[in-house]
Amino acid sequence: MLILALSALASWFLYSRPADWSASVRWSLFGIRTLFLFLLASLLLNPLIRKFKETSLPPVSVILVDNSASVPLGSSPDSLQRFGSGLKELKAKLEQAGSRVFVTGLAGNLNADSTIRYSANETSLEPAFRRIREEFENQNLAQVILASDGIINKGSDLAGSSFDFRVNTVLLGNPVPRKDLRINEVRTNKVAFLGNSFPISVLVSGKKTGNEPIRISVSEGRKVIENKTVSLSANGLATVDFSIRPQSKGIRQYKIDVAPIAGEVTLQNNSKTLFVEVVDSKQKVLLVAAAPHPDIKAIRSALAPLEQIELTTIIGGVDSWKQDAWNLVILHQLPDRNNTFSAQVSALLKGNSTSVWLISTGQTDVNKLRQDAGSWLSFQGFGGGTDEVSGAFSDDFQRFVFEDKWKKVFSDLPPIKSPGMSYSWKSPSETVLVQKLGRVISPTPLLSVQVDGAVKRAMFWGDGLWLWRLNEFAKNENSEAVDNLIGKTVQLLLSAEKKKHLRVVLTNSELVEGDQAGFGIETYNQLFEPVYDQKIGIQVSRTDGWKENYSFVNAAGNAIFRTPSLQPGAYHYKATAVINGKPETDEGDFIVRTNDLEAQELEANHSMLTELATSNQGKAVGIASMESLAEASQLPKPLIEFTDWDENILSMWWILVLLILLLSTEWAIRKWNGVL
Repeated sequence: MLILALSALASWFLYSRPADWSASVRWSLFGIRTLFLFLLASLLLNPLIRKFKETSLPPVSVILVDNSASVPLGSSPDSLQRFGSGLKELKAKLEQAGSRVFVTGLAGNLNADSTIRYSANETSLEPAFRRIREEFENQNLAQVILASDGIINKGSDLAGSSFDFRVNTVLLGNPVPRKDLRINEVRTNKVAFLGNSFPISVLVSGKKTGNEPIRISVSEGRKVIENKTVSLSANGLATVDFSIRPQSKGIRQYKIDVAPIAGEVTLQNNSKTLFVEVVDSKQKVLLVAAAPHPDIKAIRSALAPLEQIELTTIIGGVDSWKQDAWNLVILHQLPDRNNTFSAQVSALLKGNSTSVWLISTGQTDVNKLRQDAGSWLSFQGFGGGTDEVSGAFSDDFQRFVFEDKWKKVFSDLPPIKSPGMSYSWKSPSETVLVQKLGRVISPTPLLSVQVDGAVKRAMFWGDGLWLWRLNEFAKNENSEAVDNLIGKTVQLLLSAEKKKHLRVVLTNSELVEGDQAGFGIETYNQLFEPVYDQKIGIQVSRTDGWKENYSFVNAAGNAIFRTPSLQPGAYHYKATAVINGKPETDEGDFIVRTNDLEAQELEANHSMLTELATSNQGKAVGIASMESLAEASQLPKPLIEFTDWDENILSMWWILVLLILLLSTEWAIRKWNGVL
């Protein structure tokens, strides 16, 4: 109001003087100048304009199709054809009723207008529902229509789960038991020893098989090693035990077969392939702890799957240290202030014959460590307190391959306690994990190794492997990142590696059908410095005679070569290259296991699907009644989304145009009346 009054007063002084204009002209000029001055002065206050917008969000219907391999195995071709046609009609009718419709499979979007490929090798509904909920979080998600046979072989089956949208289900598959023999489970050792027998235990089940005798055989290649004939018990189960003696080292492939009987619904679950690594002897690892600690359980659990390792654990005050030819000793919090195993620890650290991994915490006596390991370690500071640090995988470390998904896990793990001082190696070493204090990278590594000498050594400068492992499991329902870090570190310290100018490291020595084999390629010059732009040839062969040749040029930051998807089998790889003018080779083995989860159970679980729909205000229907799910009355009204925001008036182009028009109009009137 003050600006308006001042603008009017200024205009009055300008146009109140006598002139040869009529009153109407003076009042017009007075009004135009007042409005111009008012707008111009008001802009100095930086005014904001409140804007409003209404958006109509139509209801969203997501059709989730279980495109796993169990659906066609348990359904007739005619029913799948009718489902494909019904899916297209359901989608069209939902769109006519005003809904936006999206069709998706267990792992991603599907094209409802083309033939659905039932190729997923496992059925897990929980991740699919979580993905749908995240993708449509800010939209009007009205319903999810799940078309499935209800056979869940991974994760939760969602029975009784509640969602904030309706869940309808379309019942696929056949819930009636049919004649079928299958291998439920095969138990054996991952590692066997040359010259010794190892057991294979096979659990066989059958439905509608009557009293027919069942013949089970074990074969290697085309040779049948052993076979047995059994009868199923009253509950349709039988356990058969075999004892196999391997004749040579390496990865051996064995096949378990159950002879088919007439009328079986499928033969895909009548066989299983297993792989056993035959070695000369196990490597002995000793884990010594100053006192009971949750890290001990974490380390033991991480090393448990490595059957080529014989792990012995001793704890101060509980066990005694017996001398043996250990390949690796892991010292947890040792040496300590209580002189636990003082003589043995001192001899180990001063010696040069046994590999050692130190896990040092705030309870470690650094002064004793300084004395005993002073020939190869140096320490700065005098301890006293701990720091909260997090760990990140070093991009420069290439001794073993660590998957990107595992590196991401470490970036999200909580801080752990690290001794409040620093250490360094007296000879060349490599950092596996860097220490981070907030966003600052510490010069002291969290995990580092020294593996080029006669004895391999490692240092973990912190307390909290157990915390990392529990935290990863809480987030991902597995602890594979932390377990792989522990396991690969131990395997590195145990490896009897020779200096090579060409070195190939597998990303994973055990793959699943459809996976890609990854090879980490390292090339070195005569001084064993990394060199790049080397052409490497890789031949991958399978025991059945299949082979394929690949070529790869390594580059800094791109040292991993991946093959196309591989079929099940035992594979051998051989890498060749010419480095420094000399031919170099490296070779090894890996296995690809069959993923036969989808063939294990073919009896549809319609009761679970019905319970899921009932608990979420939906209904379960058969293929013939799919169209009933498209009734408009079942869809909610479009959701009106109301948004408002403030916008600076100075950013609006029409303000400038208005001011120019006002000045132009005033000038034109004055010009027309003979005064400028």
